[in-house]
Amino acid sequence: MNVFCISVSSTFFKHQRSFPWPAVVAVWLDHTSTALTAINEEGRSVTLAGDGRCDSPGHYPKYAKYTFIDMATGHVIGLHLVQVRHWS
Repeated sequence: MNVFCISVSSTFFKHQRSFPWPAVVAVWLDHTSTALTAINEEGRSVTLAGDGRCDSPGHYPKYAKYTFIDMATGHVIGLHLVQVRHWS
């Protein structure tokens, strides 16, 4: 039939890696550096709260996300995604 098909999923992920992800990473790095600089300039001690979550579509989670928040300001200071087998 000579029908041309476009692989939607691979095209979508290629565009996602090329355009929105670099912008998201740049904003995230700017946010965290601004928050850490403000904490450093104030000269105060930092009280962090952390919370972890394991999510998976199956019974056994593969990844865990751990988030650190500065209790004084409520700003997210760190976000880490790790494989569950490395998390204890």
